[in-house]
Amino acid sequence: MELVISKPGTKVRMRDGRLILGRDKEVYISYPINHIQTIICLSGVYITEPVQSYITKNDGAILYVTKTGKLKYIVQPLRSILTVKTRMKQYALNENCSVRLKLSKILVYSKIQNGQRFLAEKLGAYSGRLNRIRALRNRVKYAKTITQLRGIEGNAAREYFRQFRELIPSRFGFFYRQKRMKLDIINSGLDFLYSLLYHTSFTALSSVGLDPYLGFYHSTAYGHAALSSDIMEPFRAQIADRVMLKTLKDGAFKQFYDKNSSSAILTGDMIRLLMKYYTKRIHARQLVNGGGKSNFELIIRDASNLSKYCREPGEGYRPWVRG
Repeated sequence: MELVISKPGTKVRMRDGRLILGRDKEVYISYPINHIQTIICLSGVYITEPVQSYITKNDGAILYVTKTGKLKYIVQPLRSILTVKTRMKQYALNENCSVRLKLSKILVYSKIQNGQRFLAEKLGAYSGRLNRIRALRNRVKYAKTITQLRGIEGNAAREYFRQFRELIPSRFGFFYRQKRMKLDIINSGLDFLYSLLYHTSFTALSSVGLDPYLGFYHSTAYGHAALSSDIMEPFRAQIADRVMLKTLKDGAFKQFYDKNSSSAILTGDMIRLLMKYYTKRIHARQLVNGGGKSNFELIIRDASNLSKYCREPGEGYRPWVRG
């Protein structure tokens, strides 16, 4: 079990075989400590040495992350038997082309599905403009190769952003999505938010013993955590795109944005603002189709399910899909 602790000032200690979370003499909640494999904690959480010793002696790990979910450092045993075995399974599956295609289809289908449902919320559930995206989503299952799948995903992304731009005020000059190209402030903002989501996904994968650098869908490249890019796909619209729209809707960018300026570079104030909104979103709880878990916990759950799939492929894998 992966335990996420986000409340600043929380002290984690052991007593009578249980993990006690509290502050001073107040107890928030407790768990049987032998059920806990990994602890993920944000800044301001204190974990006693006996807890750290117990978790690491039992081949578990403690991850310290920033408010946005970016990994800071890990406390883990020198002998990471569980991690080694899990990664060996992951490496073996990665050599199987049919498994890679199967997992890639699942990820792409979930991404398109979640994007379509996000637009349905914003544009109207029965908008005829969504038919094109639905048709592309349905073509995913017929892809014969990952190359074909990338073509379908690319077309779906173009259609998605063609409609997404209708939600952006015209003064921001957002006409189309171009990643890693500072064409306008919206593209720059999306790049930044996707980067935060990428690092959050990296943390989730590290917490369950998978190698973030070996992906099933995204190509392996030096310095690129391809598996982080894989598992973040279903959450792009739900987290990053929603944050971008929320920031604009609240008028939070107005005080920092000069419409007469052609600069597409985010200022320090803009970056801090996006991080504030992202942090709030990543820890927001999903009551519908999320079981009351936060978005951060849902990403960790997806990573955990993928880890289980690598160890036991017969169990199947299904990432989070918006209801």
